[in-house]
Amino acid sequence: MLLKIIEMIAMNLESRGDIAGWCRFFQYVLDCLAGLGKHFAQQIAGKGREAPGQATDKDSD
Repeated sequence: MLLKIIEMIAMNLESRGDIAGWCRFFQYVLDCLAGLGKHFAQQIAGKGREAPGQATDKDSD
C-alpha cells in the first residue's frame, strides 16, 4: 500500500498539471485510511479476532 502511494506521488510529480491524477491519488489515500479505520474499529469491537465459522475453544469439546 505504501509503495503504491509513493508510486502515485512520483507519477504525479512528473506531470504537475494533471489535476485528475492528484484527485485519484487523494481518493486512493482516503480509501486506504477508511479501510484501516474500519479494520481497527472491528478489532476494537472484537469482531475481527476470529474468522466466521472457525471453532473456538468452547466449541471444540
